[in-house]
Amino acid sequence: MRCRRARVGLVVAIAALVCFAAACSGRDRSDPTTFTTPPISSTTTTAVPSTTTTTSPPPPRADLAGLSPGFGITALPQADFDATFDAIAATHARWLRVDFDWSVIQRHGASSYDWSRTDRIVAAARARHLSVDALASYTPAWARPSGTPDKNPPIDPDDFARFVSAAAQRYAPTGVTTWEIWNEPNVSTFWYPRPNPQEYTALLVRASAAIKSVEPNATVITGGLSPAADSSNGSEISALTFLDAIYAAGGGRAFDAVALHPYSFPNLPDFAADYNTFLATPALHQVMVDHGDALKKIWGTEVGAPTEGGGGAVSESVQAEIVTQAYQRWTEWSYTGPLIWFAYEDAGSSPFDRDDHFGLVDTDGRPKPALAAFDQAVRTLLARQPAP
Repeated sequence: MRCRRARVGLVVAIAALVCFAAACSGRDRSDPTTFTTPPISSTTTTAVPSTTTTTSPPPPRADLAGLSPGFGITALPQADFDATFDAIAATHARWLRVDFDWSVIQRHGASSYDWSRTDRIVAAARARHLSVDALASYTPAWARPSGTPDKNPPIDPDDFARFVSAAAQRYAPTGVTTWEIWNEPNVSTFWYPRPNPQEYTALLVRASAAIKSVEPNATVITGGLSPAADSSNGSEISALTFLDAIYAAGGGRAFDAVALHPYSFPNLPDFAADYNTFLATPALHQVMVDHGDALKKIWGTEVGAPTEGGGGAVSESVQAEIVTQAYQRWTEWSYTGPLIWFAYEDAGSSPFDRDDHFGLVDTDGRPKPALAAFDQAVRTLLARQPAP
């Protein structure tokens, strides 16, 4: 959905299925059922992030609510960065969805790691008792075909597996054990030049094995599936079709939860329409049931509505209604996990760029009505949540 930015081992039979699918896609691959954790090095930072210790108990947090901090969080001056994280923590939501951008962390080559951005965010989240959904995605230039964008999958998915292994080694000791593998792989915007569920499954299988070799109890989530229809030119694949294809390619045992981006704007989540991805959530769960995965959850790792910027934009009052209705309805389903609102803060102020205006607050920090609606939704969830 965002145009700007853009789980262990498998039995031999399943590995063969994925290998066959990868071969059919024109690449020579073999899917490992185990992953040997490689040593890592860094040319930029080496210290594992630390956090402030405290003897007071952590504040209660709503386990089913989360936020994305929004675009450009790592570019903020320290005072603004801290203020933003304090404001996010003050909502009492539990989850923070964070980009672990491979194309940035290993931009200088296969043996070089720059963890500075993620170190800063993970340390800030940990200090405020926020749990991280680590979104691992996007390919550095050295790992993709020449002339392709960072949304092109890697030539060798094992390069990506080595990256997530290194990331898990670094951040598992800090409590980061939830990993979302890629963003919206069912649309060409994020899986260039067009989505390929067999290729994605090969990536998912390897990444999951790599993460689990470091932290066996990690939670691996599929890449959040975009609101999309099955297009005739192959540029988009619906969430239901794409997930069914992951199962067909042998990927069912590689993930612990399915991620969906249940956008409904400019309409409310309960608006009955074929294109309303929010209301497609039960059908997506039925695909899981049909493949023996009834006990796995669907995470809504991205949901929101823009308040300016052209087509699809809504008024601030409607954005607040979407917040309220989304959390009410989502948490009524027994098979859903956390729902993460995109985003806490607007990315910019362009009147022509819709992606600038998904925030609960604007770029000046002015709260929109949706912030109060989000706070109320979190309080409602906390009241229903068993005491720790």
